[in-house]
Amino acid sequence: MTVSKQSMTKMDTEAIHKSVSSFVCRGVFKDNDLFLREPAHRMFAFFGTREEMYRQGIIARIRQDISEAAADKLLALFQEKSAVGADFRVVYPSKRADGSACMMQVDGYAGEAVDGGRNYDLLGVDISDLIEAQQEAELLNRENRALITDHGDIHAHEVHGFET
Repeated sequence: MTVSKQSMTKMDTEAIHKSVSSFVCRGVFKDNDLFLREPAHRMFAFFGTREEMYRQGIIARIRQDISEAAADKLLALFQEKSAVGADFRVVYPSKRADGSACMMQVDGYAGEAVDGGRNYDLLGVDISDLIEAQQEAELLNRENRALITDHGDIHAHEVHGFET
C-alpha cells in the first residue's frame, strides 16, 4: 500500500470528515504542550482545523477552542506519563468539525526521549456512538427488568391470587 504525502484538497477533507471517526498523529510533548511532528490531515478533517492552528501546541488549541478542563486533564496526563515514557489512554470531551460535541478516546504510545521532550504516536477515536449505544442498552435493560417484574407480579396475582 502506498501512502501519498500530497496535500489534501478541500473536497478531500470534506469527504473524509463525513466518514472519519478516528485518526492517528505523531507529536512530541515538550515545553508543557504537544506539538505535531508531521501534518495530521485526517485529524484536521475530523476537527475542522488546519495545521497552523496547532503551532502553539495541541493542548493550547484545546484550551482555547474546547475547554480548560480538557486541556488541564491532557496536560497533567502528558506531564506524568512522558516523564517515565509510559503509554496511556484518556477520554475527554471535544467538538467535531460541525461544532457538535463528542467524546474522544486517545491512546498515546510513548516513543523515544528527545531534546527536552518525548515523542508520542497517538490514536484518536470518537467514541460518542459507543457511549450512546451503551446508554441505550442500559435503558432497555432497566425497562425490560421493570416489565418482567410487573409481568411477574400480575401473573402471581392472576394465577395464585397473591396480592402485590
